[in-house]
Amino acid sequence: MEQELVHYQAFMNAFIHHATDAIGIVDREGRGILVNPAWEGLYGYELSEISGKSIPFISKDITDRIETEEWMRRSEKLAVSGELASGTRP
Repeated sequence: MEQELVHYQAFMNAFIHHATDAIGIVDREGRGILVNPAWEGLYGYELSEISGKSIPFISKDITDRIETEEWMRRSEKLAVSGELASGTRP
């Protein structure tokens, strides 16, 4: 299992790094976690400049919407699996 995880992480890193589309990943507060070279070229910031810092043009509305969408996806999974929000089954 651990070897599969290492392989998956290497695949995702290569995918993100070599993608021609700009890819940027931020946390819930809009702080930079990861960007690829296409993102750096498009926005003019390098990962070392934004890592752990707020990205000026990532608004709180975007991070709130992402959080809401994530909550909705999790709620749908719970409903399908029959689990309650507390993590127990009826």
